[in-house]
Amino acid sequence: MLSVDDGSGAVLIFVNVQTGIDVSRLALGDAVRVTGFSSRFDDHYEIDPRWPHDIEAVRR
Repeated sequence: MLSVDDGSGAVLIFVNVQTGIDVSRLALGDAVRVTGFSSRFDDHYEIDPRWPHDIEAVRR
């Protein structure tokens, strides 16, 4: 499970395998920039990135 928190609360990131996005290089506490569609699944909101460049590690 991958989530991000900008200080207003955690949001799940749903990475569909068909996008080809490899999140194995990310570690707990990494700063990332995520672009994608907002969606809702059951009772929670999530971000759905579309392409590999939609998740990028950023330097602090």
